[in-house]
Amino acid sequence: MSKWLSLSLTLALMGCQQSLTPIIPLIQRPLLHSFQQNSTLHNTLLKLTELEFKALDRNNDQVLSYPETDYDPEMFHAFDQNHSDTLSLEEFQPDEERMATFENYLKQFYQETFQQMDHDHDQHITWQELSSSGSLLLSLEPADQDIFEITTQANFLSFPQFEQFMGEFAQKVFQEDLQTFKSSKPPVVMVPGFLEPSFILRLSFSRMLRQEGFKPYTVSMLPHWNNIEKQAQQVVRKVEQATSDSGSPHVHLMGHSMGGLTSRYYLKNLGGLTQIGD
Repeated sequence: MSKWLSLSLTLALMGCQQSLTPIIPLIQRPLLHSFQQNSTLHNTLLKLTELEFKALDRNNDQVLSYPETDYDPEMFHAFDQNHSDTLSLEEFQPDEERMATFENYLKQFYQETFQQMDHDHDQHITWQELSSSGSLLLSLEPADQDIFEITTQANFLSFPQFEQFMGEFAQKVFQEDLQTFKSSKPPVVMVPGFLEPSFILRLSFSRMLRQEGFKPYTVSMLPHWNNIEKQAQQVVRKVEQATSDSGSPHVHLMGHSMGGLTSRYYLKNLGGLTQIGD
């Protein structure tokens, strides 16, 4: 298992031989999108942002100090609107433009997942289709059927009901990640892709990692995104947290999509190679 984790970054980077230089200006350009607010997705993101805030608020004082966040100093102070050297939940939450972009991302992710699981193409998903999808997109357990039954009055989910199910499921997995978990193994730091909320990786890997005895940590790109250099600084902060919590001098690093490029920048330019386990 640990060898697989150590190789996961390499797999994420396969085919990405180009220099980082042309990529960074590209992702700093304004994002254009056509958007109509979806209340289900909007509420899901607000609830997950609150859970992310709670996870970072390690002394439970209802505000985030700089050491509690993954942000670099410039990013932190940019969001500290009242210059209090702390972030309130309101300051931590994404602004309207970012929220809209995240909702569009989620909508696309949910549509692709729904189509993949709808084996008989009848525009509905049964629990059997959901639980036997054989996909790493969701790490479902039999107990999750309770969420399925609460979400629908029938024996299947329509797409709007599937959106609701995914929101409830994401919150459940996130809550599981907040629980105390002791491990003698090096922790695993997961780096999401561009615009990818951290809970997407949690849905796929958190349970599996805990079952194998690994404590997962996820770099949060929600509620704000940034360029590769600044995201790599967030990786530095999360690795520091993971090693401090666990007492392990090393971590395993997983990167998905642009998270692989961010991880490579961290390894190449920020001393990350000294933090990676065998």
